[in-house]
Amino acid sequence: MHTLLDLRGSIPTFIDITHGRCNDLAVLGQLVFQAGAFYVMDSGYLHFQRLFRLSPSGASFVTRADKNTRYRRLYSRPVDSQTGLRSDQTIRLTGRRSRQHA
Repeated sequence: MHTLLDLRGSIPTFIDITHGRCNDLAVLGQLVFQAGAFYVMDSGYLHFQRLFRLSPSGASFVTRADKNTRYRRLYSRPVDSQTGLRSDQTIRLTGRRSRQHA
């Protein structure tokens, strides 16, 4: 089940129930991104070409990178370790395929 929650309310704004073999990326193509929104997703949605669609809409995303993602850190911002956040960094993708699709 893929669910999109608007944290200002208690009712999901999008639900898609698929079989277990459905790729998460198929659902990403169905979403209409809202300007100013933050989309938090697991690494199953990590596809830079599709995630780039968030940029023109004014939305942002947060996800975990795959262990083989190649990148260079541009800069870091301070974080409060009491919140559980490990780091806040802006990166640039350096992998050959990532650069082609970003």
